[in-house]
Amino acid sequence: MALKDHFSTARDGYENSLKAARRASVSNKRASSSPYQPGGDGASSLTSDSGAVRQYAAVRDIPWTAIRPIAVSVANQDFKVGVRAKSRKMRGPRIITKSANAPHFIQKAIAEGIEVVDDHPITKLLETPNTELCGWANMWCTVISLAATGTAYWLIDGAAAEDGGDGSYQLWYLPKHWVRKFLGADGIQIGWRVVPPGTDEESQQPIPLRSIIKFSFPDPANPAEDFSLLQSQARAVNTDDELQKSQHSSMANGMRPGMVLVAGDLENPANGNKPQQVSFTPEQRAELVNSIRLAYRGSEHMGDPIILDGMIKDVYPYTRAPAELDFINGAKLTKSRIMEGIGTNPIVAGQVEGANRASAYVAQYIFFQNVVNPIITLISQILTMRLAPLFAKEESIYIWLDRAEAFDADLQMTKVGMLAEYSSITIDELREFADMKPVGAAKGGDKFVSPAAKPAADVAKPKKKKA
Repeated sequence: MALKDHFSTARDGYENSLKAARRASVSNKRASSSPYQPGGDGASSLTSDSGAVRQYAAVRDIPWTAIRPIAVSVANQDFKVGVRAKSRKMRGPRIITKSANAPHFIQKAIAEGIEVVDDHPITKLLETPNTELCGWANMWCTVISLAATGTAYWLIDGAAAEDGGDGSYQLWYLPKHWVRKFLGADGIQIGWRVVPPGTDEESQQPIPLRSIIKFSFPDPANPAEDFSLLQSQARAVNTDDELQKSQHSSMANGMRPGMVLVAGDLENPANGNKPQQVSFTPEQRAELVNSIRLAYRGSEHMGDPIILDGMIKDVYPYTRAPAELDFINGAKLTKSRIMEGIGTNPIVAGQVEGANRASAYVAQYIFFQNVVNPIITLISQILTMRLAPLFAKEESIYIWLDRAEAFDADLQMTKVGMLAEYSSITIDELREFADMKPVGAAKGGDKFVSPAAKPAADVAKPKKKKA
């Protein structure tokens, strides 16, 4: 068998297996679920929709602390669009400088000759995707959905002129449980249905496959399914939820009086004048407590003496801590499991105790490299595959988010100084590092910086000795 035929057979086998897995996934998804579901007891059967709803609802407390920095970091990055046409040529180092933080697959395309287009219609669409959400909010929701459920959807609303539309588009973020697969007679997906809450699935018209962009982490055990970062830590999430419920119940139901007043003894003729402890009526108890509060509470009575007479025999503190099942250490353990499983360290989540500039830089660098930038690459590749072809005619279009880079002021100054020393940075680029406005090419802003002249060493000449 020729190598080409062997590759074709292997590819067909993989595609057929994937189709079979999708059919099995659709038929079984409503009958079973992960044994541990955030927000649930881990025992009941869940549909895919109710599972997604519970996963969204679980994004609170520690999971919210872990996911929020990821969503904010990705949403803060700028979208870029690059075009490669037969008539365009690479313009030298300026293009590379402009996209130095692009994902690696874009860096390779830049080396092959794509040009960054600042005012491309795709950039405007991503910055203002629809009439309800701005570009930042659209991406923020997308990343939270990816982390919580493993999936997020964008609806492409509009059509090209050749398809009967006006060529304008809108992009709408859709939660996972709003989108359903539409299957053909053979069980293969041929479209989608968007089913918002309160609507019936059968009443919604199917839409073409190309009208939905699906962002997802594929499950390594079954690529037809999705992998949720939050779901991977479901046991810790459920444990943390139960710990907080137990702690709340202990605080709400526990009895913690501050002081104990012991009533005195009185002689009772009925039992031979033997001492017997006084019994107060409810009204007497309330009057006695209020009297003592008025006489002794507050900082101004700190250290005042109290007189015990026949009515009150003793006073001592009774304050006790609520019965706890090691809430503090248990909460620390579950927090550590959730944060480490999702990939967010305490410093980037906002914990500054014990942090310094060096540790903050390392924490941010590891967080960006292991968590944020892989998500940026995933989103960039999916948009290049699914959104870019709607605008491409003869050229090839690439869409990406810049990678997040850890910032250290001292390291940045060292880099800029080295570039300036070897005339490898322009005046406007240097001004950009200093947060200054560019002067423009007319005033020499596009010229490379010349190294500053170093002052000559002041060498003291030896004095002549007098004769």
